[in-house]
Amino acid sequence: MTMHFFKPAFMVVVLLLALPAPSLANTAAGNTSRTEVQNAFQKAFWAMLADPSDTEKTIRYAELAVKLGDYEAAIPPLERLLMLNPGLPKVRLEVGVLYYLLNSREVARGYLNDVKNDPQAAPELVKRAEDYLARL
Repeated sequence: MTMHFFKPAFMVVVLLLALPAPSLANTAAGNTSRTEVQNAFQKAFWAMLADPSDTEKTIRYAELAVKLGDYEAAIPPLERLLMLNPGLPKVRLEVGVLYYLLNSREVARGYLNDVKNDPQAAPELVKRAEDYLARL
């Protein structure tokens, strides 16, 4: 699998992960009602299930799960992305933050330390990982 496969999806991940997870959980897509987000979440689930190799559908599902505050639903598809491409420190950071928010401190610590020790991780990702590690 080549990296060009992940470029469009990576941009979606960049946008998803640019916002701190707590604010994503507390907003229901601007003027969109919670019911509309829940409906979109259900559609995204079925779309992802019908085409599990589509990275963008997977990210969309995880994004909607986070918007609904359903961190447990957001984690598995993001972890699947990491199995396909472990070189995505932004995704690794997001999974670590989600585990932190679920109070799974040791699992969060593992993901966050991976980001902190990744020589290819951007400085802002390392800083954010360090901030969460300090909270642990």
